[in-house]
Amino acid sequence: MDPEEENVDVKNWRQLQKSEDVKNWRQLKKKQNVDVKKKNVYVKKKNVDLKKKNVDVKKKNVDVKKKTST
Repeated sequence: MDPEEENVDVKNWRQLQKSEDVKNWRQLKKKQNVDVKKKNVYVKKKNVDLKKKNVDVKKKNVDVKKKTST
């Protein structure tokens, strides 16, 4: 095997490595994005729960007002 051929192999291997790394990195990014989306959904859910709680508290307050006014 002459040195020229070897160089080509090394070059190809490097490019392959690079493309694999980029691919892996992209997948990782996607996964992170999915995780972030899931987190956001979770936070939204939590917020909805909080809103429900607040509505309950408001209802209770209204009930208390009604009771005190009668």
